[in-house]
Amino acid sequence: MDAVRKDLFVLRILNVICSIDPSGGGVIEAARSFSSELMRRGHRVDFVCLDDPKTASLFDGSHQVHALGPGGSGYRYNGSLSSWVVAHKGEYDVAILHSLWNHASIGGRAGLVAAGIPYLYFTHGMLDIYFNSVQPVKKWAKQLFWLALQNRVLADAHAVLFTTHAEQEASRFTFFGGRPYRSEIVPLGIEGEPVSPSSSLADFDDLRQLVSRPYLLFLSRIHPKKGIDLLIEGFARYADRLQGYDLVVAGPDPSGIRTELMQRVDPIVSARIHWTGMVTGARKWALLRHSSAFILPSHQENFGIAVAEAAACGIPILTTNKVNIHATISENGAGVVADDTAAGLARLLDCFAALSQAERTTMGQAARKCFMNEFSIEAATDRLEHLLIGAARQTEAHITG
Repeated sequence: MDAVRKDLFVLRILNVICSIDPSGGGVIEAARSFSSELMRRGHRVDFVCLDDPKTASLFDGSHQVHALGPGGSGYRYNGSLSSWVVAHKGEYDVAILHSLWNHASIGGRAGLVAAGIPYLYFTHGMLDIYFNSVQPVKKWAKQLFWLALQNRVLADAHAVLFTTHAEQEASRFTFFGGRPYRSEIVPLGIEGEPVSPSSSLADFDDLRQLVSRPYLLFLSRIHPKKGIDLLIEGFARYADRLQGYDLVVAGPDPSGIRTELMQRVDPIVSARIHWTGMVTGARKWALLRHSSAFILPSHQENFGIAVAEAAACGIPILTTNKVNIHATISENGAGVVADDTAAGLARLLDCFAALSQAERTTMGQAARKCFMNEFSIEAATDRLEHLLIGAARQTEAHITG
């Protein structure tokens, strides 16, 4: 940092991430939200990713994106990443590495260490012990990878970032061995929909035609981890109890499991289940805002960005105790929490059906208040900014000392 920028606490920040494609889940959504707020505070924030260069257009132009090209296999190896970071070392004061088990973290760490750029490391829930139970074969492959390469990425970080204390605690038991690392809590923040929204379902012909009745909304990837099978089967069983409501399922279906799920549902009930595909921007906020409740029966969420987005819109939340912000939701009266089982899903739907309109309104108001107090991007970025400045200053002191 030069003297002017140090006095103003203005940083040049590089995000190193595998992909900026929003269909990949919450990693890029979290990175984008933080970066937008950091830029509003005057910092410069760029991205380098392992995407095809044409995917840079997925961003709206507010960030500089360096797409180096996709690597092969799920690991996404691209040998140019570390050399690119070294070549641009004079342009950045500090970096943020995102996620594990891909070359963005391994190659990114190698380049940053060689360039002398300090970095923070967001794990984005990928150290959750849950994955060991559902992927027993991968567990041992990851253990070897942890000892050989992955652990050093955490050990060399200025700080490893977890979004909740529950995620931080669970990570201690996932793998054994390796060097110790410093960990910090940085909750995710959401750029919430404004109180006076500018769009509604009526602005989108496809959504208006699709949704004509009150509905429960599932907004996430169509993936078994999200409990989508529990939801579809549970909604079918409770269709009579929920006679006045449809179910809207919004999100990408990367594995193509929609057809299999719908084969389990009676045709009469299936007419009340609407699939929108992936929704973003104003279309996403319109769907959230006009829903009667948000439902996410997930088996694992290190945070739960979509839950916080629903809270921002002031709608009741129905979710499980495997979403790591579940205690915040229940303690604030923002929704109902149950087990991630068929019985738990039944409890969520039972509780929703039993609520009066006045109780739903009160719960929605509590959700909005919960968002303002717990999940706003401003409060979360305060913590991240503090750590970024600390990392950059520590390295500068080491160089000049």
